[in-house]
Amino acid sequence: MARSKASLKDIARRLDLSAMTVSRALSGHGSVSRKTKARILATARKLRYRPNMLMYGVRTGRTRTIGVIMPTLPTFFSHLLEGLHDELAEADFTMMLSWSKGHLVGGPDKDEGRFIHRLLEHRVDGIILQPTHDNAPHSYFQEIWNEGIPLVAVDRRLPNVKGDFVGTDDRAAGRIAADYLLSLGHRCLGHLAGPSGVTTAILRREGFEEIAASQASVLVAKAPQAGIQASSFVQPALDMLSQLQRPTAIFAWNDDAAYGAFQAATKLGLSIPRDLSIIGVGDLEVSRHTSPRLSTIQQHPNRIGRTAARMMLDRLGGKANLPPQSIEVPPDIVIRESTGPAPT
Repeated sequence: MARSKASLKDIARRLDLSAMTVSRALSGHGSVSRKTKARILATARKLRYRPNMLMYGVRTGRTRTIGVIMPTLPTFFSHLLEGLHDELAEADFTMMLSWSKGHLVGGPDKDEGRFIHRLLEHRVDGIILQPTHDNAPHSYFQEIWNEGIPLVAVDRRLPNVKGDFVGTDDRAAGRIAADYLLSLGHRCLGHLAGPSGVTTAILRREGFEEIAASQASVLVAKAPQAGIQASSFVQPALDMLSQLQRPTAIFAWNDDAAYGAFQAATKLGLSIPRDLSIIGVGDLEVSRHTSPRLSTIQQHPNRIGRTAARMMLDRLGGKANLPPQSIEVPPDIVIRESTGPAPT
């Protein structure tokens, strides 16, 4: 037979204290003496006491749970989730996770609104999500605003929404790539651009062209509008590399697109990096398994996750009325064997 769960009253009865004193000690209230609190905590451990979070929620209006909506896509998000989880766990918060489809183009994921609704039904204290639709209007999240809980977007900005954001300094990622390729002597550069409606892709291209355009010629190629996989970038890269004045180096908006450039170079018999240098963004798993290994821009997703969690905890800790914040984590270059001096 399962052992019955100990309650606050059981602890109080064992120590001849009031249930209110026990409750205050277990919730960290400062009005209980250190000696009494130590006795209460020791007895709670001995009796295997576990707080009833349902009752805690009724009493305080808080569940110490944060709703999270993330894509199932690459290692970037697994590292971001790790950062979120660890930072929230250190503050004694639980993460309730829903997987989105991670669409990059088109309208919102049809499941996103349903997930938001379900998380709110579970009375989460806040929501952290990677949006599926950059151009979502403020009213798209009306259900969240009605509940008066904070929203933090990660990775993709929501320019039309008055909410917090934590992500990569994507414009800096483009600048770093351009500076590096120029330092290697490349003066004809290619860029495999991401979907036109995705802010991360737009900002990376802007940063790249800002630096490169004044010192080199830049050719830009895009995948078909719906294309986000590596295979979608093979033909655009082939077209770019088949031109009379082909680029000697390509900056791809992410590592998957860079892998598409690898495949195109192989089809054309180009040697990497002797004939063509390639650099991506993301430091995804694929970057370590190309041959040669892919140079890339590291986005520090674990740091993004921890920063987003701290931002959420700040909102819940008394900073709810401050203006929306936007934090961009600086990226760093990871130099591997896919980049080298411009061919002579």
